[in-house]
Amino acid sequence: MFNRRVLDLDLEAIILALQACPDATCTTLDLSWNDISDVGISKLAEFLKTDERVMRLDISYNQMGEEGARIMAEMLAVNRSIFHVYLTGNKVGDIGGLALAQAIGNNSTLRTAELGNMDLGHKTFTMLGISLKNVMLNLSRLNLDRPVLFSCQEESIEHLAMGLRYNQSVQSFSMRNAALRDRGCYLLCDNLCLNGTLQELDLASNKLTEDSGVSLCKLLSDNSSIQRLNLANNELHDRGCEHLSVALADYPNVMDLDIAYNGIMGYGLLKLVEGLQRHNSLKKLRLWGNELDSESTAALALLCERMDSLQECDVLVQMVDHVPMPVKKQDINSSYFPGRV
Repeated sequence: MFNRRVLDLDLEAIILALQACPDATCTTLDLSWNDISDVGISKLAEFLKTDERVMRLDISYNQMGEEGARIMAEMLAVNRSIFHVYLTGNKVGDIGGLALAQAIGNNSTLRTAELGNMDLGHKTFTMLGISLKNVMLNLSRLNLDRPVLFSCQEESIEHLAMGLRYNQSVQSFSMRNAALRDRGCYLLCDNLCLNGTLQELDLASNKLTEDSGVSLCKLLSDNSSIQRLNLANNELHDRGCEHLSVALADYPNVMDLDIAYNGIMGYGLLKLVEGLQRHNSLKKLRLWGNELDSESTAALALLCERMDSLQECDVLVQMVDHVPMPVKKQDINSSYFPGRV
């Protein structure tokens, strides 16, 4: 639409155009990666308070601050047409996040709330824990990537986990880059054991060690609804992987497993392969970035050959001097090609 990023004045012109054409169809309003400040957010919120056409709103990575978050929260309190809201990358802080969390709890229309990389803190997580307990909530996807949490005791995680325990709508939960430790993982898993709706759990790029393997094992054993588990870029090592393999063998409900870059050696990988031999529903497996030796590589190759359900694995096997060597499978969707935008 523009040769530069959209500013507040540009957004005002867009709003005037939409108001001038009340019969025009506009179900998606994507304003991401622009320079819209709180002034523009105020104009947008006033428009959305009365407009019933927009169902998907994306204002990720703009210049919305604390005041803009408060204004957006006021809009969400009255708007009943927006199903998906994406606010990722706006540095609203803990006070702005608090207002948004309260608005989400009072909105029964929202299905998606992307709140990653917004410098959310303890107050926001506490309020979200309260909001998630609302039985009228229909939120199915919640993203809280990269919050700013300072306490090693992880009290805010406890409040959030309690909300997820009683929530019966969230199906996908993501909390990447949150500096989540073993106690926080224990609190989440212990409460999610009583949640029967969560299907996707993303805890990648945290500080989970092998002790978290016990908590994750219990979660997979008690909660049969989880189908996608992302634990990439942690420190589970052999013992954590061994605990996971026990749960995967006895409770084969996971269809997508990512444990890449976890410092897992040959022993842990062999235990994983052993556990997956009795798993008949796994479709995607990612474990590149671990220490695959010749023995574990050969076992993985045999597993991939025999497992009918497995559709995708990020490790290929190449024979070098009659020795199986692991090779990373290149994904055309994630690889960089010079000149490709």
